[in-house]
Amino acid sequence: MSEHLLKMICAECRISPQLSTNSEGEEWCTCPTCGVADTKANAVAEMAAHVTEVSARALQTGIRRSLRGTKGLRFDGKPIPQGSYRFIAELNS
Repeated sequence: MSEHLLKMICAECRISPQLSTNSEGEEWCTCPTCGVADTKANAVAEMAAHVTEVSARALQTGIRRSLRGTKGLRFDGKPIPQGSYRFIAELNS
């Protein structure tokens, strides 16, 4: 099994959020520029949803391109809608 580390960034500012702990011991991610904030657990879940969407869209695009021009095969899947995220993964295209 391989391990891949992803860098979390603010979707708006494209910089890494700061990590802090509140009085109840919860870890929070906060963008130092725009101030968007959420718990670390929610920010990581949102980043994971972004990675899933980007991966699914890339797979769908690849299938569409590979079937283009073939006879007897068609891909009728609807395009994957673009989600709205506050925290995303910095992905190298």
